[in-house]
Amino acid sequence: MNNFIYDKDTIILNWYDVDLIHRNIAENIRKDGYDVEVIVSMTRGGLVSAAHLAYILGVHPIISIQIGRPSTANSLNHTDYIPMLISDSSDLYRITGKNVLLVDGAIGTGKTIHLATDILNKYKPKDIRVAITTAWSGCPELPSESFWTSKTIYLGESFVLWPVLPWEF
Repeated sequence: MNNFIYDKDTIILNWYDVDLIHRNIAENIRKDGYDVEVIVSMTRGGLVSAAHLAYILGVHPIISIQIGRPSTANSLNHTDYIPMLISDSSDLYRITGKNVLLVDGAIGTGKTIHLATDILNKYKPKDIRVAITTAWSGCPELPSESFWTSKTIYLGESFVLWPVLPWEF
């Protein structure tokens, strides 16, 4: 994965890069012995990552939850907004008592993942672990240390520039 394409503000990943990242995440999940029973994806940013990880891990149920920015938020500013629940799946009851893998394509501030785990916890899953394809380490407002230590997070790759995934073109 050393053929990344860079521009001034972003790093552009290709499908091969993402495949390697997801296979590494899946390997780490297997090494931990975590039996993923349900995958919950963040709508849009996490759908492709969730589907790909589901195939690799052999997990069938994928449920989506849509968390986004208020319509007044600046789409180019990844830090200056408070995420909000737009819609959740009526299937979230299916996570009760299950090992859940929450998947998103990228993380910047961690605000979206915080909100998503709060929502999922209301349905009393057995455990929630998080898989993130890419992280933006250049974020001036990185998730707190307690965020990282309170959850098991499988992080694919971290970049100083904002990562652009192949389905975002």
